[in-house]
Amino acid sequence: MRFFSFALVSSLLAATAIAGPVELERRQYSPCVRKCLDDLGIFDGIAVQGCRQECGEWP
Repeated sequence: MRFFSFALVSSLLAATAIAGPVELERRQYSPCVRKCLDDLGIFDGIAVQGCRQECGEWP
């Protein structure tokens, strides 16, 4: 029983660690950039750069 509990907690922590960073990174962007990324449905570096340029936040 103890092993099952440990395995369950470990898998939940792993799933949270995998899913967590995307939302955390999205909070660092301005509302304009977040809306642009949501409209695109893509959250990679190239999309972020394009949205920042579109919002006037990138040189």
